Amino acid sequence: MATVIEANGPVYNGPGASKPSSPFVLCNLELSQRAAIEKAKKYAMEQSIRSVLLRQTQSQQSLQLNNIKKNQTVALLNRVYVGSIAYDVKEDSLKQVFSPFGPIKSVNLSWDPSTQKHKGFAFLEFEYPEAAQLAIDQMNGTSFGGRQLKVGRPSNLTNAEPVINELINEHNLHNRIYVAGIHLDLTEDDVSLVFEAFGKIVFCKLQPDPTRPMRHRGFGYIEYESAQSAADAVGSMNQFNLGGQLLRVCKAISPPDGISNASSSNLPPAAAVAAASATAKVLSMETEQLPVNSYSKQPEVTHSVVLSSLPSTIIQSTNLSNSSLPACSLSAAPATDQLLDQPSLNVESTASFPNVNNYNGNPNTVPMGTSQSETIQQYQPAQRNSISPSSLPSQSISSENPSCFSGGVLILRNMVGPEDCDDELEGEVAGECSKYGSVEKVLIHQDNAHETNEEFVNIFVVFSDQCSVHNAANALNKRYFAGRQITAEPYDIQAFMMNDLSR
Repeated sequence: MATVIEANGPVYNGPGASKPSSPFVLCNLELSQRAAIEKAKKYAMEQSIRSVLLRQTQSQQSLQLNNIKKNQTVALLNRVYVGSIAYDVKEDSLKQVFSPFGPIKSVNLSWDPSTQKHKGFAFLEFEYPEAAQLAIDQMNGTSFGGRQLKVGRPSNLTNAEPVINELINEHNLHNRIYVAGIHLDLTEDDVSLVFEAFGKIVFCKLQPDPTRPMRHRGFGYIEYESAQSAADAVGSMNQFNLGGQLLRVCKAISPPDGISNASSSNLPPAAAVAAASATAKVLSMETEQLPVNSYSKQPEVTHSVVLSSLPSTIIQSTNLSNSSLPACSLSAAPATDQLLDQPSLNVESTASFPNVNNYNGNPNTVPMGTSQSETIQQYQPAQRNSISPSSLPSQSISSENPSCFSGGVLILRNMVGPEDCDDELEGEVAGECSKYGSVEKVLIHQDNAHETNEEFVNIFVVFSDQCSVHNAANALNKRYFAGRQITAEPYDIQAFMMNDLSR
């Protein structure tokens, strides 16, 4: 009786075993599919650039409007109402009385033409809001010209405390004080020696006088390391006699240099587009690094294409064709040198990304125009190491039915080197090859040799018929061009349609 021994242990494939086909090997894409993918990538990149430009414009508009509002608020804080003025008081007298608190920009004394006298009230505008605050605190109820003055805020700014607190918190002015009434012969070091008794001083800056070098205007700002030191200095040094003049001290309200509008200036169009393109690339790289399952959890996003809100200088520089985008209603863009006054964006349209699989090579079905691809190429380095499938003649070669294509492909080897590739090469080759038949397209392909890693250039010429291919091959083969001997021969149509350009 035969003994049956069960096989155990590892099992190895012998030399004659066939390798199992991997189910995850990607097949070669057809030309129409590659063209659709390339156009979809360009479309997505252009939409990303538009979105980044839109966000940049919105941010600049918002910042500019905020600065305008802050400047308007500071301008309101600079104004002071002065009532119950004696009729014999003139503008010069008012200016002389209120000037110790800070520089005065204007004095508007109301005038009655019927009586040839003023109406008993005036509006004073200081250059700094701290001077106006000191004038209200110290001049209200004082006697001037035989009458008690009524000094306060204008009617359009009755409650200024919330506005002042907002400015102090925003610019972090808790440790800073405003000092006016400083004798013109005193220097910053002299003032610092007096005020450093309340705490360590970060800086002491007196406003310089532009008309007199090395002299100040009698007021300035002092910043301490702590808010308590600033409060002690305000409580102790206000109306302190220093050098024969009374000091006027209060908390700082606005920055010494004012509110800057430099950050809201418009970028040059080229810089804006370059920055937007770089941002779009970074966003796309971050998106590629996300887990695959995270895409299914994302809600459906509706993209807004709002061109009317962009500055026309940026729109013109990007040269994006509206005809290549989904149908949407767009209002006229503003003039080139016209600023955008309103940040409201009221023109929207939904641009849904097209399905790549629906393209069959017909350029009318691709939501992207020639001007868009040219726009992207203006801000990206030219890449000649691969053929752009978007430039292939979709009507000449049908990948769905290869037998329907009656034309042929001619390959020109060793005609030019990588250093000779320029924008005029395609036109020169097409013009020379058109002598032998109808040329559909000229494609320039740059590759590296696997053995020597040396770069070479192959030129593919698509003719409308096979006869033209043979005529061109017989005429151009072994000819010399720029010191190089050309090798011209027909190329396999099936390999060309499968994007196999390595034969």
